[in-house]
Amino acid sequence: MRDEEWKALALRYVESTLAGMAGSRQRLSALQTGTGGQEILAETQVFVHKIAGTAGTFGFPKVSLIAKTLDGAMRKARQEGICRPEQIAGWDTALEEMERELSRPPASASGAFIESEPSEEPG
Repeated sequence: MRDEEWKALALRYVESTLAGMAGSRQRLSALQTGTGGQEILAETQVFVHKIAGTAGTFGFPKVSLIAKTLDGAMRKARQEGICRPEQIAGWDTALEEMERELSRPPASASGAFIESEPSEEPG
């Protein structure tokens, strides 16, 4: 894939993921205020699970690692049927960290940052 195609694809991924994170943070806020239930947590956990599986592919390995940890914590809370306020605050902090990471340039499929010039192939 050419760099400009990769940049466009990564940009679309970042935009859609950030939009989804905004929705997830609203859902966490609903959980925090007691206006949301297990279905809200389930929706958020499914979204985070998807990020865990895709972020690394789009050059965001740290986002993927944070999302995997968050996915596990949310899954456990769903199984236990309990969401404590401090858990929800921690999940929101993790989403903030993921947002910060998504504002950085992604690595390309080759592992080089997209902003860098393509390296010359050995002849």
